[in-house]
Amino acid sequence: MNIVITGVTSGLGKALVNQFQKDIKTNIIGTYRSKQKLSLSKKKIFLFKCDFSSEKDVKNLIKKIKKFGKIDCVINNHASLGNLDYNPKKLFFLNYCSIEYFILKIFKNIKKSKKKLVINISSHAHKNISVEKKIYELSNWDIYKLSKLSLILFSKKLSNLGLNSISINPGRMKTNFGSSHYLSFFIWLYLFLIGKNPEKIAEKIYKIIKNNNFKNGCYYSNFKINKFPTLNKKLKNYIKNTI
Repeated sequence: MNIVITGVTSGLGKALVNQFQKDIKTNIIGTYRSKQKLSLSKKKIFLFKCDFSSEKDVKNLIKKIKKFGKIDCVINNHASLGNLDYNPKKLFFLNYCSIEYFILKIFKNIKKSKKKLVINISSHAHKNISVEKKIYELSNWDIYKLSKLSLILFSKKLSNLGLNSISINPGRMKTNFGSSHYLSFFIWLYLFLIGKNPEKIAEKIYKIIKNNNFKNGCYYSNFKINKFPTLNKKLKNYIKNTI
């Protein structure tokens, strides 16, 4: 099995790599943004540098992924809260648009597989989206929320296009998420106090993939099927115009 995992430097991405490296039948294709932060075993893994906020990097990654032929599973794990200087459109591209572009460009490679599975790591943060502001007026947190809602909708779209796709909100985890944000210390402390072990989350995701234990097109919160987000007409138009 060939599996692509984005954002393998730390947190859930690193835990997923550790989990799949135990499976002798799996080849891992991992992406990272900073080589200095890499601390992974080189066992059965192909590593590619990719900054998902850069369209050029994403295009280069697509060329490399296509050389593998069949792709059985993709886990879109990377995400960022950005920092005070982050461009809102660039942040939304990193957290959502780059994923949509990436998946649609390697669609045929995924379709070759019997499993043909795309997992989008989402969040409970997708709720309460403001539609009163233009995207360039949104805060980093609002951009993050909008991107997570878009990922849930994208999973549904992929299931309608013939792939298997689900969104998973794994819950809060003990990770360095938000490390570039100006409130990084408080985010880290909060996650450290209440977060789950990413290794345990990775084990659950591994079992879902290996056992095909999922319902296509659904949104999972804490590994239970959750109510699909309800979109009113105003929110639908807002997302459509933003993407």
